[in-house]
Amino acid sequence: MIEPVTLTAGDGCVLHGVRRPAGPPGAPTVLVVHSANQTHRAMLPLAARLAARAEVVLPDLRGFGDSVCPDPAAHTWDRLAADIREWVAAIRERTGGPVLLAGFALGAGVAVRAAADAEAQIGTNAGTNAGTNAGAGASADALAVISPHHMPGEPVDPAVAARNRGLADLIERDGRDAVLEPWLASLRPHLAEPLRRDIGLTDQASLIASFRGLAATSPVTDADVVRRAGRAVRRLLVVPGDDPSHPAEVGARYAELFGEVGVPTLSGALAGVRQPSAERWAEAVAEPLLALIGTMTAEC
Repeated sequence: MIEPVTLTAGDGCVLHGVRRPAGPPGAPTVLVVHSANQTHRAMLPLAARLAARAEVVLPDLRGFGDSVCPDPAAHTWDRLAADIREWVAAIRERTGGPVLLAGFALGAGVAVRAAADAEAQIGTNAGTNAGTNAGAGASADALAVISPHHMPGEPVDPAVAARNRGLADLIERDGRDAVLEPWLASLRPHLAEPLRRDIGLTDQASLIASFRGLAATSPVTDADVVRRAGRAVRRLLVVPGDDPSHPAEVGARYAELFGEVGVPTLSGALAGVRQPSAERWAEAVAEPLLALIGTMTAEC
């Protein structure tokens, strides 16, 4: 059973998503962050595979799906990371149980940034001896990085940034369907249809704002963001992708940086799995996530 959930972010933006309440009593909650040009619907097949062992919460990132946000100034990596910390805090307040934060592709970068910022907040609170509970409540217990595509420590290519800004201008002038349909038509149907669905469910002004706000920067331009995220959680999982959009070497770099501060699990679940359907991707990714959930459940 899927239930709608909402969260009013610190800047007043109303964020939407769904919750799949399931799993045994005391089971962890898995918060799954989708990628660009997606909504929570892209993660529903994964949620179905995790539901017997955990509650699953699937938010729409601001600017996508029902989380309408047409202001480009409200689309920054800091703000997206703050949104995810606020989701984690709300889950922890409601359940009192452990939280596994998982992110896919762009969502992986947002999840890492959120964990790193939570670690910084806890450190600040410890230093001032004030607000400690708020900082801890916003920190997940475990972090799963799935098919990341932002290489830690590398800035965004100026040509890529210019292309994204140009796309925003074209969408504003000609409409998203006219601009994005040629790209969607070039993809395999099992990839194009979910994207076409989710882009169609996204407010056009919010889509434009997202392109403009996030075009020129990366959530992990500073590789120390990844190290800080690794220090913030007790368990780390990296599932590298294996295609040009999610190169295996990017995932390997996350694992290397996590390994400097912790003991990450590096899964080859997606090795050789290129451009899979949502169902096939969920099947592959669910296995290492369920193993991680099992270790968290054993401690409850």
